[in-house]
Amino acid sequence: MPEGPVIVGIGASAGGFEPIKTLLSITPPNSGLAIVVIQHLDPTHKSLATELFSKRTEMPVTTAEEGTRVQANRVYVAAPGQEVTIQDGVLHLSPPERVRGQRMPIDRFFQSLGQDQQQRAIGIILSGTGADGALGLKSVVGNGGIVLVQRPETAQFDGMPRAALATGLATHVLAVEEMPGVLTNYARHPYAVRPEQPAPRAEVRESLLRAILEFVRARRGHDFSGYKRATLLRRIHRRMGLLYIESMADYAIRLRQEPQEVDALFKDLLIGATEFFRDPEAWMVLESEVIGPIVAARDENEPIRVWAAGASTGEEAYSVAMVVVERLEKAHKRCPVQIFATDTSEEPLAVARMGVYPAGIAAQVSGARLHRFFNEIDDGRHYQVTSELRGRVVFGVQNLFSDPPFSGVDLVLCRNVLIYLEPEVQRRVLLLLHFALKPDGVLFLGGAETIGTREDLFKPVSKAAHLYRRVGATPRDQLEFRTAQIGPQSEPAGYRVRQSAPQLMQASRLAQQIIFERLTPASVLVDRNFDTLYFSGQTDQYLIHPHGAPTSNLLALVREGLRSRLRTALSEAASSNSTVIALDARVKRGRSYDAVRLTIIPTIGTDAEPLFLVAFEDEQRSRGPRRSAPRERSLVKHLEDELLVTREDLRATVEGLETSNEELKAANEEVVSINEELQSSNEELQSSKEELQSLNEELNTVNQQLQGKVSELEIVNNDLNNLLASNEVATL
Repeated sequence: MPEGPVIVGIGASAGGFEPIKTLLSITPPNSGLAIVVIQHLDPTHKSLATELFSKRTEMPVTTAEEGTRVQANRVYVAAPGQEVTIQDGVLHLSPPERVRGQRMPIDRFFQSLGQDQQQRAIGIILSGTGADGALGLKSVVGNGGIVLVQRPETAQFDGMPRAALATGLATHVLAVEEMPGVLTNYARHPYAVRPEQPAPRAEVRESLLRAILEFVRARRGHDFSGYKRATLLRRIHRRMGLLYIESMADYAIRLRQEPQEVDALFKDLLIGATEFFRDPEAWMVLESEVIGPIVAARDENEPIRVWAAGASTGEEAYSVAMVVVERLEKAHKRCPVQIFATDTSEEPLAVARMGVYPAGIAAQVSGARLHRFFNEIDDGRHYQVTSELRGRVVFGVQNLFSDPPFSGVDLVLCRNVLIYLEPEVQRRVLLLLHFALKPDGVLFLGGAETIGTREDLFKPVSKAAHLYRRVGATPRDQLEFRTAQIGPQSEPAGYRVRQSAPQLMQASRLAQQIIFERLTPASVLVDRNFDTLYFSGQTDQYLIHPHGAPTSNLLALVREGLRSRLRTALSEAASSNSTVIALDARVKRGRSYDAVRLTIIPTIGTDAEPLFLVAFEDEQRSRGPRRSAPRERSLVKHLEDELLVTREDLRATVEGLETSNEELKAANEEVVSINEELQSSNEELQSSKEELQSLNEELNTVNQQLQGKVSELEIVNNDLNNLLASNEVATL
């Protein structure tokens, strides 16, 4: 990173002209900051911003030009019809990709600012409509910078501030008048002044570092001892910079006194910079060389399993889901898709489960995929992943370094996780990922990651795309599910470990495998609508894949004979919120009906949504002779006859429903045709709306500039009139 000043990027749209003037007028001219102003401007009108801003500050204000090196104590204003980026401290200009409609110049500048300036980057979001800037904040914060957001209630238009706050990345939420103090204090802190020296030397402060990590481990249960010291110190120093603390000892005291600061540090240590289809060239290779062959080799009912480790807010998990679904549709296959996305922290997973992202993702996701897999919400400010795609991805909390991994997966995405780990921990994680993959499974790493010296475990599919195929068997004696703990652990008195650690690990895994295979019943986890969320055990004895369109509803998946009793038991469990056991269920296998025990256990999901665990168990029949009394045989015969009549009535009802369904299908086809016409009209109206909204924002900004100019002309005119009125000399 080149040396230079702390660079402040100010993003504003409608209603942002006055806040910018206020901020410039109260920012000290010798603060050492360089300020770049990005607004939504009409490309067909000349902007008066540079002239008007220069009257409110002593700092030189100039229009951004191609090749300008950013200097301290100066203000640079983006010109109309130009998008600004920064590289090596130099501004670069380019025409916008879209002349009208939804443009994201603030996102684009913030993304380049975070990557180029890292700790020296500050992003500010002021008044405006839409969500421009929200996506770019990830780059600023992910690379070590900070973000200031105008308090929404003080903004004329609160769309942009609220979209920025929804990301959870804002480090300060302030009124405009409070921002200069934060900016100048941050610019003077060693974290920003000397980013090449992020903190005191690790070996000198090892005891303090261990104490800080212990605070985090005790409160959040995550051990960061395997992370690279430079990464830990840089993130800790960032928190110190935000709190204006220069001593690690003082910061350790602050952690002890304020548990909420421990949460903030934990969040900072786990911030993952992720996006849709990051490194597009690598994704193209993944699709053609890995996912395509996997889909081609699959049978119709054979699942495709993917594990996205370190999924963060879910962009890459949804990216691979889109690619797999597209490939399956091209191959005309309906293979089940099981994508497991895990992360250590629950906060980003909550965002991933909702699947709501700023409108700026349009720069990362193609228009065809946006139309196919996303829905516009919040008047176009956000996109939400469709429920169909969300249903294919299961998000869960998992510690990659201590929890057991998944197994039998075709593809593992572990991108930009290894770069933060010490070499020894990298080796352990690669072993776990090797264990998780099928014999011909593929590992997808980040752009700065490799397999290191583990060429005995993986062979490259494409080194340029960082794709590696598993080879050989996993050395079980080297597998470890836990990193080294901070401090020694004591043993109970009189207890001695007779086996070595690898032997104990192998014995533990063997015991777990036997328990799961022999003693655990087949189970399915469903939501309140009885849609399946997770399968466990040998469920194929009780479930089938029905003909027709794919479905995840459990009642449609169960074998013949179970549906009616299962529906009743689920309804009873939902209404009573208690465990229900059904002993009289039957399942048809071949020509006979076998007795099945159903157990419905209500529970609560991570989002406080009621869930139900359905367990299937075959009833054990007595092997000895059993005599039935004549009365009992008569009762059984009566019940069988009654059941036969009920089945006939049910068959007649089903036939009637099928007839009605055919009529409804015909009506539905007409409705679909009308809906397609309405959708086409709606798309045209939406496009016109985006253009009008963009034009309105630009005109609003121009209007504010003109109002400022008119105000200045009125002052000059009044001064001239006063001069003429007070002067006794005749003037023509």
